[in-house]
Amino acid sequence: MASRFQKVLTNILRSGIQTTLEAEDEIRLLFINSIILVGFLALMVFALRDFFAGDHVYSLVTASLAFIVACLFFFIRWTKLVQVGLWFLPFLMAAFYGYLAASGGAGTSGALWSFSYPLVAIFLLGYRRGGLFTIGYVVFLGIVLFVPQLTPAWNMELDFKIRTIGTYVVISIFVVEFEYIRLQAQREIERGRKELAKTTDALLAEKSQTDGILHNIREGIFLVDEHLRIVGRHSDSLTQILDLDDETSWDFSTYFDGKLPEKEVQSLRDYLMMFFQSQVRPELLQTINPLETIKITTPRGRLKTLAFTFAAIKLEGRRFILASVRDDTLTAELNQKLKEEEDKAARQMRHLFQIIHVRPELLVQFLEDATDEIADINRRLKANSLQAQDDLMEAFYQGVHAVKGNAALIGLTSFSERVHDLENLVKDWRGKSPDWREILTLTIELSKIQAELEEIQALIQRMSTFQKEMANNTEPQDLVVMTVERAVQRLTAETGVQATLDLKDFVTDNLPSGHRKLVKDILVQFIRNSFVHGLEPAEERQARQKPLTGKIKIICQDRGPFLSISYQDDGRGLDPGRLRQTAIKKSLKNWDTRPDHEILALIFENGFSTAAEVSVHAGRGVGLGLVKTRVEASGGKVSVRSASGQGIAFDIELPKG
Repeated sequence: MASRFQKVLTNILRSGIQTTLEAEDEIRLLFINSIILVGFLALMVFALRDFFAGDHVYSLVTASLAFIVACLFFFIRWTKLVQVGLWFLPFLMAAFYGYLAASGGAGTSGALWSFSYPLVAIFLLGYRRGGLFTIGYVVFLGIVLFVPQLTPAWNMELDFKIRTIGTYVVISIFVVEFEYIRLQAQREIERGRKELAKTTDALLAEKSQTDGILHNIREGIFLVDEHLRIVGRHSDSLTQILDLDDETSWDFSTYFDGKLPEKEVQSLRDYLMMFFQSQVRPELLQTINPLETIKITTPRGRLKTLAFTFAAIKLEGRRFILASVRDDTLTAELNQKLKEEEDKAARQMRHLFQIIHVRPELLVQFLEDATDEIADINRRLKANSLQAQDDLMEAFYQGVHAVKGNAALIGLTSFSERVHDLENLVKDWRGKSPDWREILTLTIELSKIQAELEEIQALIQRMSTFQKEMANNTEPQDLVVMTVERAVQRLTAETGVQATLDLKDFVTDNLPSGHRKLVKDILVQFIRNSFVHGLEPAEERQARQKPLTGKIKIICQDRGPFLSISYQDDGRGLDPGRLRQTAIKKSLKNWDTRPDHEILALIFENGFSTAAEVSVHAGRGVGLGLVKTRVEASGGKVSVRSASGQGIAFDIELPKG
């Protein structure tokens, strides 16, 4: 009920305005409606009083004024024009108060109403405009009181009139000063509010940035207080890294209980407490960090490698430890695997170096004997009878000793030393009945020996395969064919240009060994030239009504004292006009006037290239020039034929001798 009444009253005083107003406008609106309501009730009471007292003139004036006030209330509520009330009320009150002062009122009390006018006028219109209204009213009041026979107020005692004017002036001065001070205070409050809002926005922005960092950073960042408890905010990654589920686990001092030996946990507590001692140097604490890298089992049973860092900081006069933790599990596992691979590679290199000095028949016999010995030991380890376990250690020792001796005898010293370590372990257990822990240890160590033996066998197998491949490689010319084929495959993949290679007439049986490298390099250069300059993409070939796949053909023929090699592709060919323009741009003399069949030789000039830009495969104008230089240095010659739009052919003759 009270809440409903409050809503109704608020609606009346705010003239039904639902939107938010400025603070100053809100106060003035409430003040206007309060004056209207209180004034209306007071005027109606005075009108009724005067009416029943027989003073009908006063009653009519007062009732009329009450009616005007009521109309003003509804006008503001209907139009929402608060400014009308601000200006209309001072005029209305000036007229009413002036009438009361002029008529004298009961016992000359009419003039006393004027004392409230400065309060209303200055508050509604401000101390400047309200001050003008106040001055205007005091002039009017002076005329009413002191002009002879103008109004009934002239008959008041002079002393009373002087005091009335004086009191009005004093009240006006105080009201002006008060309004000025109030406005200044209001401005300061508004300025402070804006500064506060600005600061709040900045803090919210910083908080948003901090939240973003704490939400996205991969490291666990947190604060530890002097009680070694995790306090305040922390990064989201912390709970994931430490596998913490609830608030009960936020005690950093007890997190490592059960995960580390008790002495290490106590040492950790002592180490952390040193961060709260000002005399301890920070750099010293960094060097003795016991949690720099640590392997622990988390509350969820996962083995992790964690790296902690700590630093002392001060916040609001208190010391804290700013801690961070990083999950290095994957890095540690990768480093471990890398170390194992490096150790394995080094071990295999030692084995390989020793194997090549051992006679093959001795090596084969050793591998068979060692495999049998290890298999026999494994059978004994798996036996369940107590009788078999009684002499297990002796049999284990003898078998390991035999493997070690045979390895040392044939020169496998690295493997012999590895088995010797296992022999020392077994020696202390001889004559005893092993328990399950000792059997497990022996099984693991024996499996490592067996794995190393299998590495030796794999090395021997690889060496044997390599020797067979070397023995079968009786055709060195095939390297030329293989290089050409691979060049086409690689450039097809890199450029996206499709091409087939025709080598059916490329017979290398008569290719002299002295020319093999030269021919190989020349053909690779021609292939590069085809893919960069000659062969077109599928779309362009289709537009020219060519097969979508380009064709490269290489022919090698025996021509008496010379070996003839022809290289052909069905690409764009050479454009003599373009070659001539390129020669002019490069300021090459005597080439611009030569006929087309001679202009083709420009491609063999050093530094000459028609490529638009330099790439891995072309653009420097060196390749074909180098081909010509090397062919001529070998006593041969090279020429070019081309039909624009149909392809190009290079003809090479090399002497056999």
